[in-house]
Formats: sequence, structure tokens, C-alpha cells
Amino acid sequence: MKFWLLILAGAGLVNAQSDESRLVDDYFQAYYNLNPSNATAAGFHGPYDSQMEDFSAQTFGRRTELSRHFIPQFDKLPASPDRDLMISHLHAELVNLQDIRPQESNPDYYSSNATASIFGLISRSFASPEERLHDVIARERLIPQMFEEAKRNLKNCPKIYTQVAIEQLPGIQSFFAQDVPKAFSAVKDPSLLTHFSAANDAVGKALAGYGVWLQTDLLPRSNGDFRIGATNFSNKVKYEEMVDLPLPRLLEIGYANLRENQQALQKVCKEIDPNKTVREVADQIGRNHPPPAELLQSFRNTFDGLIQFIKDRQIITIPSTVRPILEETPPFLRALTTASMDTPGPY
Repeated sequence: MKFWLLILAGAGLVNAQSDESRLVDDYFQAYYNLNPSNATAAGFHGPYDSQMEDFSAQTFGRRTELSRHFIPQFDKLPASPDRDLMISHLHAELVNLQDIRPQESNPDYYSSNATASIFGLISRSFASPEERLHDVIARERLIPQMFEEAKRNLKNCPKIYTQVAIEQLPGIQSFFAQDVPKAFSAVKDPSLLTHFSAANDAVGKALAGYGVWLQTDLLPRSNGDFRIGATNFSNKVKYEEMVDLPLPRLLEIGYANLRENQQALQKVCKEIDPNKTVREVADQIGRNHPPPAELLQSFRNTFDGLIQFIKDRQIITIPSTVRPILEETPPFLRALTTASMDTPGPY
């Protein structure tokens, strides 16, 4: 859904006469002013790249009011898929900010946002290293204040959320200490490097202080409930996925799909070895893997084989010869993911 919202963000550039396009432009201009890191990720650069999200309670209120302001305006437009998508997005923003409130319950919300804001500047070569380093310095100078806002905003967090945030911190600290400097190894301007060193060191100290605070202050009083409840979950599915089925029906569909997959798995396992249980066959297959040093190349080979399979059997046409780059997930993203894809913004 977010990908299509990024496409909509430039709709007015295509059809400047459309009321819908103008309204989309108005919304995203206001949205990106409050979320400049998302603007960078979408491919809108310039002044956004040197700005950082404000995580004060007042700004979270402004984000809420932004959605409230635009929902009735989109409601007035003639029905269309794009309009309906925008309305769902705005409602999803309200559910997240008003009801789920990660800014008050999830300490990783802050440390991961800090990292993502810098990762967006080093993972794409949209400008010279010197220009992007200027922007990194500007954002890094704002990150310590973000952690001060986190300490004011976070309340009765679920214990598991605080534990995950603590687990993530070493990878985040490594990112700033090693990966960010490495990304600008080609920069030779001594003055620029001095400013960067000071800003980057300040982020390192802020992260260390945040980690101590998480361990000694927040964790002992993290007694919140991670469950968001049926109403919030139903609204997330409705507005983020645009699926309005009742939860009992969704659960029924899920269990039916689970049983279908279990039956298919049992059938395949019997074909592999009729004398072994599903668990025994799974364990046997699990032992068949490349050594760690060959893991990435093994996946690359598999990837090439899949592309050739699609071509040989003329399943679909692959329009580009540019291939995805397969590499390790950055350490700061590993706590809650098994695999992911980082695609460039549409602009």
C-alpha cells in the first residue's frame, strides 16, 4: 500500500488539472514536511534531505490533525481507486497515531527511525558523497534531541518491545560507528570530515545513553500489554490492507488455508520418505544447506536459476536486465525480520 501512496505523491505532476491530483499534492507536501525521511526514501530530495522528523508530542498532534483535515476533503471527491486509497491511508494514520500510539509504547520506534533517516542518505547515490555527507551531518545533529523526546514520550511499554529495542541497539551502534563512515570514505574535505566526526560521535554517545536508560529505567517499568485488541487489529486490516471482512471470517479463512498447507506438506513428505514423520523429513531437509561462507552465493545462484526458469517456460516477461543485489540484511534490521527487499523510491 505504501508503494502506491508514493506513486500518488506525484500524481499532480502528471495531471495538474485534476482536483484529486491537486489535493494529493497538497497532502503530501504537508506530510513530507512532517516526515522528511520518508520524502528522501520516496526520491524527493533538496531541502528534505537535511531535515529530521520532530518527535515531540506537539508534532505528533500535528500529524493527527493533518489526517483529520484531509479526510473530509477526499470524501468530497468522486469515488475512484486513488481517492479510496488515500482515504484508507489517512484513516490508517489516525489508527496508528491515536489508538496504537507506537510513539508511547515502542522504544525501537525512535532508534530505528534514527537509523533509517541516515540509511536513506547512504544507500542511494542520488547526489555526490560530499553533498550527501552535508545532509547526514545535518540530520545527525538532530538525533540526540530525538532520544530526549523518546524519554518524554514513552510510557508503559510492553516488556517485549523494550527487550527488542535493547537487542537492536548493538547493530544500530555498529551502523553509525562503522557503516556510515565507510559510506563516505571517498570524501577528502578535512573540514567536512571534522564536522561529520563530531556529529557522528554525538550520535554514538546518545545511543549509548539511550541504551543505559532502556536497561536501567524503562525496562523495569515496562509492564504494558503488546496486544492491540480486536478493534484496532480490525481497523488496521481495513485501512492498511483495505480488507473489511469481519475478524471471525478472516480467522476462518486463515485456518482453512493452514489446514490445506498442512495436508499438502504431509503429502510431499510422504513422497520424500513414507517411513518418516513430517518433522523428521523437515529436519532431514534442514541439514542440507551450504556452509555459512557460501550462503549468499548459493542464494544468488538460486536467483539466477529462477529467472532462467521463468524465461525458458515463458511464464512472464521480465522487462529489465537489471538484477536485484543480494546482500546481508543490515544488523540494525535483523531483530524482527527474516528477509526483506529495499527498493528505490519511485522518484
